[in-house]
Amino acid sequence: MKYIQETNGAKYLTKLMFNKLRVELYEITDHNVLKDDSGDFKRMVGNRKVDEAHVNKIKTSIKKNGLLFNPIITDEHLNPADGQHFLRAAAEEGQPVIVAVCPGYNGREMAAYNSVQSNWGWKDHMENYIEKGYDDYKKYKKFYSTYGLNHNLNIRLLSDDITNTNTSFKEGDFVYQNIAKAKSIADKLYSFKEHIGNSYSRRDFCISMMLVFEAANYNHERMIKIVKKGGVDFSNTSPAEYLVHLEKTYNHKLQKEDTIDFLSLVRRTF
Repeated sequence: MKYIQETNGAKYLTKLMFNKLRVELYEITDHNVLKDDSGDFKRMVGNRKVDEAHVNKIKTSIKKNGLLFNPIITDEHLNPADGQHFLRAAAEEGQPVIVAVCPGYNGREMAAYNSVQSNWGWKDHMENYIEKGYDDYKKYKKFYSTYGLNHNLNIRLLSDDITNTNTSFKEGDFVYQNIAKAKSIADKLYSFKEHIGNSYSRRDFCISMMLVFEAANYNHERMIKIVKKGGVDFSNTSPAEYLVHLEKTYNHKLQKEDTIDFLSLVRRTF
């Protein structure tokens, strides 16, 4: 079965089997073959939105180096799973494209392929699964937008198993959990923003403070008052440097039983 009718603008090339997946190759010179009824190029549900800057970059490359071999991978309905930017660029430059039609190709395979190819970042994966109805990813996006913390740190906060969490996130297996504890820690970290700016979201700072938060005698109000007074540089110092200073200022005039050994905590991570 041929998935694209041969015309002057669509030429069937060959059929092959790859890992039990049937693939049909076509040369397309009439790009309308790959458009929907509205005249837009088709798009697989969950695929990232077209980045015009990326399209323009490819167009510049085509003009300079000629058309490179880069097959457009689609499902049996001709929805591009990979190569949509190349398709747009080639079409705008009036160049033909090679289309590999893979019946049964779906969004999960699309995400896995783009992970291996390093084409997608974590936000692309997040939007992919949100569009496909994964509620955990929708909740995660709200968490990320609320606190603005590092993605890897968020995953660490919201996951029981911190091994291979990025792989699980990319493959659609992320579970939004540990919510109360994660929000409690994120709230504390975010409360520093007013006093130290975007340094509150630095990975080293966050991980160090997360360890400090675990101290049984830690008093967050006291810490905020100390930071509010200034005198601690969080922008260009290492965790050890600013923790040495914080240890002195936080423990000043405290009873010994109320003090915190900051350095012993930070050695557990750095």
